Amino acid sequence: MGEPAVSHLAAANAAELADDNARATAEYTRLKDRPDTALIGLKGLAGLAEKTGDLPRAIDLVRQARKISPKSPWAARALFVLQARTGAFTEAERTLAEAVKAGIVPQAEADPFLARVLVDRAVQLEAAGKDADALADAERAHQLDPTLSEAATMGVRLLARSGRTPAAERMLTRSWAAAPGRKLARAWMALTPKSDATARLRQAERLHGLLRDSEEGRLALAEAELAAGRWADARAHLAGLSMSNTRYCMLMAYLEAASGNETAARDWFEKSLVEPAAVPLLPAA
Repeated sequence: MGEPAVSHLAAANAAELADDNARATAEYTRLKDRPDTALIGLKGLAGLAEKTGDLPRAIDLVRQARKISPKSPWAARALFVLQARTGAFTEAERTLAEAVKAGIVPQAEADPFLARVLVDRAVQLEAAGKDADALADAERAHQLDPTLSEAATMGVRLLARSGRTPAAERMLTRSWAAAPGRKLARAWMALTPKSDATARLRQAERLHGLLRDSEEGRLALAEAELAAGRWADARAHLAGLSMSNTRYCMLMAYLEAASGNETAARDWFEKSLVEPAAVPLLPAA
């Protein structure tokens, strides 16, 4: 039978590391042509095709893998991902549904997979001016995975655009309870005009009330309080936070500057220049 399969696999891996695709292709092809290692060879060849941008060939190779190993979780997942990447969303959804039905991919894993694909399709639909279809995909993605902030924020934007603010708030409330985060807080605050500091303060208070132990909620509230000139309240909410990211430092700098503490403001501003992470965002004027 010639050289051991492990020798070809090692040679293929070494060739990939050296960016020698021709040698890697030759080694994976040898593995593909052996009945006992055909799946390994096809997986390697599909990976090479994907890496070089030849997605149609990658899909063809994965389909071959599914024929010789219908129960392969890798083949099912890979086909789903590749179909989604090429815009074949309906086919991707069918592939995933078949994999779940066959017990290859657990439903709990499939739902977040599909949610992300639906968001990708929704982005394309929105760009094409098909807001109703985009909203349907975003809402379905949100139902499948409430923790996916991209689904919620897109759904909220589309709902708000059509004047359905209560529905947008319900969607945000569900996602906020599942996984509070900066994107959701921004989407929540975007439901009120930037020019109305009082309305934004009330909106921030409602967000904070949904989940009082959320640091993002307290940050949003402190930010709205600063914009409304509520310095003492903002200081109290910022003081209770155990963070020092860029955004927090910038808010503290703004607070100290507004309170006339120029030295403290400068110190916080300097800290914001060296702290990693969040995007700086000053309160709206």
